[in-house]
Amino acid sequence: MIASARCVIDIAYAPCKGKKTGERTLMFEILKRWNQSCYLFLFDAGFYSFSLACHMFETGQNYIMKVAKSVKLKPIPGSHMPDGSYLSILKGKVVESVDPRTGRNNWRKVEITVRVVEFRIPGFRPVRLISTLLDPAIAAKEIVLHYHKRWDIEIAYDEIKTRQCATLKGHI
Repeated sequence: MIASARCVIDIAYAPCKGKKTGERTLMFEILKRWNQSCYLFLFDAGFYSFSLACHMFETGQNYIMKVAKSVKLKPIPGSHMPDGSYLSILKGKVVESVDPRTGRNNWRKVEITVRVVEFRIPGFRPVRLISTLLDPAIAAKEIVLHYHKRWDIEIAYDEIKTRQCATLKGHI
């Protein structure tokens, strides 16, 4: 079942310039406040980072995320599913703590199993998605359909920006 409400459930503010003001930083601020595991987060390619995948894994959050070709996603032997998707392991390091004496980061290695779904819509470039939805009962096609529901929020943002807010040139 696909459910979408086109409503904004949280928001983060920051200055428009400088460090710690980008979309990724603000998104992490929102994710820190969300501890319910009943949501499915949909991330476009610009949001992928190992630290995001690790955060979502460690907090038990489910997601579908578009990833670039540069992200290495080697199939786990024997993990190919009948729908063409497969399991892969993301490997990386995350900051575990900071040494108070030296200010140096202490790192820990993390491995995360994700499901990889690759597809292509005629006339468009191929797309790769990773997801925490590992259950083979969930078809790859369902994951792709869920991912495309992210456009509902883009439509909601458009409604807020162009129809509900005053602009510099008009509508008060």
